[in-house]
Amino acid sequence: MSIVSHSRKFIFIKPRKVGGTSLFVMLSRTCAAEDLIYGDAEYSSDGDRDRYDTVHSQNADALLDDAGLILGHKHPPPEVVRRQVGADVWNRYFKFTVVRNPWDWFLSVFWYRRHLWSELCAAPSPSLAMRIFNVRRRWRIHRGVNKTTVALALRKGWLEKNLAAWPSFYFLDGALYADAYLRFEDLQGGCDALCRRLSLPAGTLPRTNTEIRPHGSHYRDCYTPWSRDCIARRFGQIIETFGYRF
Repeated sequence: MSIVSHSRKFIFIKPRKVGGTSLFVMLSRTCAAEDLIYGDAEYSSDGDRDRYDTVHSQNADALLDDAGLILGHKHPPPEVVRRQVGADVWNRYFKFTVVRNPWDWFLSVFWYRRHLWSELCAAPSPSLAMRIFNVRRRWRIHRGVNKTTVALALRKGWLEKNLAAWPSFYFLDGALYADAYLRFEDLQGGCDALCRRLSLPAGTLPRTNTEIRPHGSHYRDCYTPWSRDCIARRFGQIIETFGYRF
């Protein structure tokens, strides 16, 4: 998911699980006919607390592969977007993204994958192998998200693809690339400042994907010393650059 606004001269890069869907929905309302919107957002009663207008891709057909993704990415990183829009647009437009505390981010990814796994396990399968696999996966899911399962997920590499891709949303050619890095922890405040900077109409961000992770849960309760340090080693550059602490 991303937005390239030619009318407003900005580029929004959206990583996974940083509250970016809320920003994506709000920014899409400011887009003109010539702007590029890549990705869809649709209200879901089991995931979203606020209703919002459905967002569909716009002017993205030329960028898609046979699977309907920009070079295989549902969330294209800055390197891919830069290649698609060209150096001139990339260099001239105001670029921004959203960053989040890595320990909190990993827990959010885990909860979201657990939600998807639950849906997959509930789907009927004619294959005996898949039914056996789903029984094992359902057992994992029902163990919940806690210190044991978070450490196990890191040891087993269950979310390795997500972990490997995440830093690429914040650094390009080894350096910071964006003009603004909004923080998940104050996303509404960052959005308000962004609207002033780009002369966009301000508004309250819709609450999207908020019903998947239990309210009131704190990421620190789900880490052992080992898993805490594992995240610290894996995302040391993000932690140091943006000043995050456990």
